[in-house]
Formats: sequence, structure tokens, C-alpha cells
Amino acid sequence: MAEEEIRATQIRHSEPLPVRDPSGKVIGTPGPLWRSFRLLPPQHALIHQNETLYRVHCQEILHRVAARQDTRPGTDVEILAVLHDVSLRTPIRGHAVGLYFRILQRRFPAWARQIFENLPLEIDDYERMYGTRMDEDETLIRARLRQDWRRLPPPWPSALDE
Repeated sequence: MAEEEIRATQIRHSEPLPVRDPSGKVIGTPGPLWRSFRLLPPQHALIHQNETLYRVHCQEILHRVAARQDTRPGTDVEILAVLHDVSLRTPIRGHAVGLYFRILQRRFPAWARQIFENLPLEIDDYERMYGTRMDEDETLIRARLRQDWRRLPPPWPSALDE
């Protein structure tokens, strides 16, 4: 699955696919997307067990690579997994529910539509009530889920060597 997502992202972002010699050895320096396989292992059992979650997790990291963004902060799917775990242990507050729905709408709009069909509130209601707190929670959780190992090995584009 990771290789499929890498290849799709290479095509979407026009990264040249690796050229191989007759023995199969890669000729030349592969691009950053091609070298990003090691960034994609899931860090949560829920992501490991669900193909859809894993693919979206990979897509977010690969998008960061293509956009030359930091790949270390937690992904949306990792945040959803944490919120899921917390909700199984204790009732979660409105701002956490709002963050869950925000990310669900961003990454899984069809699922979000199904959920909101049966609810008296819309995601915009949560944004109005808890938007600032949701922003703070998202920033905090993403930072706590940071994986310092999740960086491309050299050669990395010079803009990210900072």
C-alpha cells in the first residue's frame, strides 16, 4: 500500500519515476518521494489495522514531502486514533468532539456526511462554539505525536536542511 501511495504521489507531483538498469538497480539519484518509504510505518494499532486510515496517513506524509514541509508532526489520522482511544476511556468534551469531526470532514468527507445526517449539529456549529480551543488542541496533539525519526535521509532538498 505504501508503495502504491508513493507511486501515485510521484505521478501527481510530477516526480520522475526511478530509472533502472537491466539488473534492476536504480540509476541516478531518486527523488524525495521515492525515498520516503521509511517515513510511512503506522505508529498506532488502529492505523495498522485499517487500510483506509493507513492510506490517508501515507498521503498526508507524502504531501508534506512533496511540499517540502516538516514530516515529523503527527498526522490527522494519528490525531483521530488518539481521540478514538481517549473516547473509549472517558467521555470527551465538546472541543475534542469538534476536533474529531473537523479532521473527519477534512480527511473522510463521505464518513463525516453520514455521521452528520443523524446529528442535530453541523461541523460549523462546533467551529463557532469551540473553534479556538479546537485549533489549540490540534496544535498540541500534533506536536505531542511528533516523530523525530520521521525525516528523509540525505540527500534532502537544501530548504529542509535547517
